Amino acid sequence: MQGPWNRCVDHRGQRVREFVEDYFADASRHVLLVAGAGFDPRSIAIATLLNSTLQSRMTGLLIREERPDSEPRLTTLAERHLETLCASLKDCTVKHVQVFDTVGDGTSAPGRHVVSGRYVATLAQRLDLEGITDVVVDFSALSVGTSFPFTRALLMRLSQQVGVNLHAMVTLSPFTDDSILARPSSFVGPVHGFQGRWGIDQTVRAAKLWLPQLRLGQRRVLEDLHTMIEPDDVVPVLPFPSYNPRLADCLIEHYAPEVEGQWAVDPRNVVFAADGDPLDFYRTVVRLDDVRRPVFEGTIGSLIVLSPLGGKALALGTMMAAIERDLPVMYVEALGYELAPDGPTAFSDDDFVHVWLSGDAYPPRP
Repeated sequence: MQGPWNRCVDHRGQRVREFVEDYFADASRHVLLVAGAGFDPRSIAIATLLNSTLQSRMTGLLIREERPDSEPRLTTLAERHLETLCASLKDCTVKHVQVFDTVGDGTSAPGRHVVSGRYVATLAQRLDLEGITDVVVDFSALSVGTSFPFTRALLMRLSQQVGVNLHAMVTLSPFTDDSILARPSSFVGPVHGFQGRWGIDQTVRAAKLWLPQLRLGQRRVLEDLHTMIEPDDVVPVLPFPSYNPRLADCLIEHYAPEVEGQWAVDPRNVVFAADGDPLDFYRTVVRLDDVRRPVFEGTIGSLIVLSPLGGKALALGTMMAAIERDLPVMYVEALGYELAPDGPTAFSDDDFVHVWLSGDAYPPRP
């Protein structure tokens, strides 16, 4: 394996706090935190962790994703989290981002076009980084359609800018993931900036391998994605090890009609990915790509298609693999969300993950 993250610097659990307290204790470190100011209970966890060390040396860019089908209770929660986040930052800028485009009267037109990715990518390119040594992107409360384009655009920009480090952090909490239910839209397509080689002449006939991350209650989403992609082979991604040791078995049983029927999955063609380790899935995808390319080279070619429907750590690993190998990421955008009232609201150090994406930890690229 060769690539920018072949030897990646990452931390999980208690080691994330130790890294924060050691690395960011340096008074010369000035941090820009990019986070989602949404209803997700994890919105404030990373900011609280960083603030304990950085205090007045941390500013913020807070992104409010606006969807047409938002519940008033969740809007109230988002406002409360926004107040808490602003209080923990020396200075903050709040950006309200419309996920879908609008019609003439300014109302959202769900299902037409997703525009948030293009907007946040432009936002990343225009960020004022004067005096900033480190940018931390908190994936905890940002959707795939926002976090992926923003991080990729910023990564490309910082590859030409010496002295600014880029970190990805996330609060995992799979129990929180289980308590959030997305109401899918009719939009099915690639994440902005993650079209990869999808749709170009060279890959129209390529052997398409689809790697969907399975999650309970996503049958309609998976059906829409399968119809759009029309893969030649499907390799389901199951979380293991996981917080629930039997979750992989439950998923196979839940999606038995698809796995055994429509997808016709060979029992040997299943990927297990550690639920809390983004690098595990990232390296698995890279190895698969390394194996397939020589086999199909010179004939129809190979194309791996990713769909991050699982936990936050697996989504982060998906983004890294897609960036390194220029792979398409297909998803279904959500019109809105529902949050179970009995979901967790407190998080421990065990929930934290940190991945150093670029900067001082790596040699300069040629």
